[in-house]
Amino acid sequence: LAVDRERLVREALAGRAKPLAGLTPPAGILTPDRLLHPFFAPYPHDPGRARALWGAAGAGGKTIRLGAFGKLAAAGERVAADLRAALGVEVELSVF
Repeated sequence: LAVDRERLVREALAGRAKPLAGLTPPAGILTPDRLLHPFFAPYPHDPGRARALWGAAGAGGKTIRLGAFGKLAAAGERVAADLRAALGVEVELSVF
């Protein structure tokens, strides 16, 4: 909800990826025709809802720590920027 996955893929990954519904694809959907199956669709980008859920969880004032490997530093920066904007939180990004 907080991260604009379409923009992340377009800007930080040069369009060379597909938005997933989680950190890793579920087993058995690795073929291109199944990657975009509606059952596995990512949540829509909705910063307002993300902020509401973050507040309802009582997570205000927390710091989010992210890590990214060198070649994915731009993706890490994009995710960090979206989290800061949507949730109003401090994000610490470490690039390895």
